[in-house]
Amino acid sequence: MKRAIWALALCLLLAPACASEGEPPAEAAPTPSTPCLPPSCVEIVVDGFDYVFNPAEITTRAGTVRFVLRNLGKKVHNLKIQGGAVETRTPNLAPGAVGFVDVTLEPRRYDIYCSIPGHAERGMRGTLIVTR
Repeated sequence: MKRAIWALALCLLLAPACASEGEPPAEAAPTPSTPCLPPSCVEIVVDGFDYVFNPAEITTRAGTVRFVLRNLGKKVHNLKIQGGAVETRTPNLAPGAVGFVDVTLEPRRYDIYCSIPGHAERGMRGTLIVTR
């Protein structure tokens, strides 16, 4: 019995390693140092669930875009944007956390997905279309 209590206590102390085996731990989600104000910046809020983004299909104009990811799932998630010379992501967010990434986008199609192993394959992906 004492062994089980010690094992549980150790797991609670090392919660990120015990809670989501095989997944990276959550990262700090800093708050933006500058506001995202139109017309120079567009803010897009994406909700991340286990294992889907809402919305999964996004259209916006070229320029500076702030993606805000709200992790509404029970696992650690992020939002990665990739296409052309762009490859950036939000921090890995704990359940209930909110994080952001600012990126300057050219007109083209981009892939968005959760880069945590296995999440995109389970459906956590989408498309970003950037117009002029």
